[in-house]
Amino acid sequence: ALASAAAKQRLRRRNVHIIRHRDVDALVPLWSHHEKLVIVDRQVAFAGGLDLCLGRYDDGAHALFDDMAQAWPGKDYYNPRVRDFVDVDKADDDLVSERAVTPRMPWHDVHVRVRGAAAI
Repeated sequence: ALASAAAKQRLRRRNVHIIRHRDVDALVPLWSHHEKLVIVDRQVAFAGGLDLCLGRYDDGAHALFDDMAQAWPGKDYYNPRVRDFVDVDKADDDLVSERAVTPRMPWHDVHVRVRGAAAI
């Protein structure tokens, strides 16, 4: 989880509760957990593969390029096959120098919104 500890600290409020997985360590160098839950006031919940992180925003068009850096600013324009994340605390800095040549990795997650008792 890239900088998830920092995100947890940034979101910390009296009425916000965050549970996260431990950081990657030498014994388990790569792992992934795809289930995420966001529950708001015990009234509405979002569940599924929703990734709330750099490089995961996408829309229905799944465009490969963003020459003007409008849809995917900075590190949100991301392709792990070209270059992995560095300095995630500097989200506005680009990872790729030529967006017209280097495609981004399109992303598609599936998630659901539920309301009422199911959200608890």
